[in-house]
Amino acid sequence: CMLIAHTSAHKHAPTHVGATILCVSCTAAEDEPLPGDWKRMPEFDRLLLFRALRPDRLTAAMKKFVTNMIGSKYVTSQPYDLERSFQDSTPGTPVFVFLSPGVDVAGSVESLGSKLGFTSDAGRYVSVSLGQGQEPIAMNALANAHKNGGWVLLQNIHLTIDWTGGPLEKRVDKLAEGAHPDFRLFLSAEPPPALERGLPISLLQNSIKLTNEPPEGLRPNLRRAYNQFNEEILESCAKQVRACRHASWRLHEQLMQAGSTGLAAL
Repeated sequence: CMLIAHTSAHKHAPTHVGATILCVSCTAAEDEPLPGDWKRMPEFDRLLLFRALRPDRLTAAMKKFVTNMIGSKYVTSQPYDLERSFQDSTPGTPVFVFLSPGVDVAGSVESLGSKLGFTSDAGRYVSVSLGQGQEPIAMNALANAHKNGGWVLLQNIHLTIDWTGGPLEKRVDKLAEGAHPDFRLFLSAEPPPALERGLPISLLQNSIKLTNEPPEGLRPNLRRAYNQFNEEILESCAKQVRACRHASWRLHEQLMQAGSTGLAAL
């Protein structure tokens, strides 16, 4: 076995591996200490061991490896924060949001626009949900905002993939040319694996890409729910309401976890 040849304690492999890592009942083998001389095995060699003997726990072992090497913050998903990402955008750099459970793209853009003075009532914000016959409307809104300033949100661009890979892609390639300083473009679409045809590569390369994949585990999911409210909103609620809200969050995150592992149909 190539793996055994690359480890310093290969002589003990037949005796100890079956008792620990190969044990099917050990659901978290990456957290179990290795016996004997295997305790001195380098971290990367442990990954080779899991790759060969417990591929079902390789992802968890890699997460632990990264945590031990450079810190837990590199394996903890960051909460969806459109306002922070907006600071990195420019008139020539769209903000591309991949759709996922728990993400309200239109609501996030409208909320941020209200803070900064870009609203539909003021004629400085336009949202177009792509579908049959919406392409000319979207292109006109894009051209107007590009010239006079304003925000444009084009939702579900994966539904018009021919238009997205044609006129829209060409427009985005030259988006910075003559753009008004207050112009911003927001795009949303399903993630590529869910699509029959892929999104244009240049469109993705030219954009700031955001996603909001639900984190694994009950605690990270609850933390994400809490982060959506500030302290003022939480304290303004009655005690009974706070208790009901926490219970609903907990139930929701448990259902999300069950659905992600195929244990429930949501």
